[in-house]
Amino acid sequence: MTMTGTAASIGDIALGDTGVERQLRQSLQLGGGDWTSLFTEPVAIIVYILIVALLLAPLILRLFHRPEPDLVHASALEEHEEAERAEKAGA
Repeated sequence: MTMTGTAASIGDIALGDTGVERQLRQSLQLGGGDWTSLFTEPVAIIVYILIVALLLAPLILRLFHRPEPDLVHASALEEHEEAERAEKAGA
C-alpha cells in the first residue's frame, strides 16, 4: 500500500465519509505521494500557524489574565477596614 493509500485509509477511518478525504488524496497525488508537500507550501504553513495560534490562544490568555476585583468583595473589604480604623481610633 502506498503512502497515498495509507493516508487516505487513515483519513477515511478518522474523518468518515467527507470531502476531506478526497481533498487529502488529491493533495497527496499532486505532491507525488510525498506527505511533506502538505507542510512545505507557504499557504499551508500560514494556515498551520493560524491553527496553532487559535488553539493556544485560550491557554495563553488564561495565563496572563488578571481577574478584576469583585466589587461586592471590594466594598465589604473597605467597610471592614473602616470598622477596624474606627475601633482603633475609639480605643
